[in-house]
Amino acid sequence: FSGLWWQRDYLKNESNGNRPILLTSDQTHYSVSKAAQQLDIDGRLVKTTKTGEIDCADLSLVLDDISQKQPNRPILVNINFGTTQTGALDDLPAVYKILVEKVESRGVMFSIHVDAALMGAVIPCTDPFGKVNYFKDFNVNTIAISGHKFFGS
Repeated sequence: FSGLWWQRDYLKNESNGNRPILLTSDQTHYSVSKAAQQLDIDGRLVKTTKTGEIDCADLSLVLDDISQKQPNRPILVNINFGTTQTGALDDLPAVYKILVEKVESRGVMFSIHVDAALMGAVIPCTDPFGKVNYFKDFNVNTIAISGHKFFGS
């Protein structure tokens, strides 16, 4: 909740008052859409692959549609590091590349929130994830990690 709240205000303030649009996959935990509703953040669903990862081709289509209909709205994307249903990991580098090509290239801001409630304690320790800085390399501004899911606690 806090991450989305901060992101909403940050993007709105840095984008001449334009409210962000939240993009989530159809496998994103329901709490993200509930938080978005409580924070009055407009949202769009992005399809997922057969294995539960965000479908980058559909993300590209959704971004094209937004650029046509609401070209000045900043984009906030929720990335999943371990979906509840399948444990799927969204391809952060691929999503970031699409956002740079489809959003930043138009002079519009974007930001990424990572929902790492399921695998947040493990991902930073594994290769190749342990070798990247999410915040610096992929414009991740907030991350959610769940303390009750750490290492079997």
